[in-house]
Amino acid sequence: MAITNDIVLDVLKTVMDPEVGMDVVTLGLVKKIDIDDKNNVKVDMIMTVPGCPLVDYILMSAESRIKGIEGIGDVDVNLLDEPWTPPWANADQEPAK
Repeated sequence: MAITNDIVLDVLKTVMDPEVGMDVVTLGLVKKIDIDDKNNVKVDMIMTVPGCPLVDYILMSAESRIKGIEGIGDVDVNLLDEPWTPPWANADQEPAK
């Protein structure tokens, strides 16, 4: 089975930021998803605040959930050093691709 961005995004919708009480997709924390022909997945994410105390928990949760997808290859979840802007603050912001 080919892994798609939609499959990965659906799984990431189950990863919550406990401080905010929303999932990482709705919050706009997933910036990019790359999937190669061997179903290896690379996800780039940001956090809501620099130095987020739950960064390790959120990244490990995302990685763990993605690894649970049947047929998945290697999983690499990276933290980008970019500021967060809530998706509802900018109607032109594009979702992760």
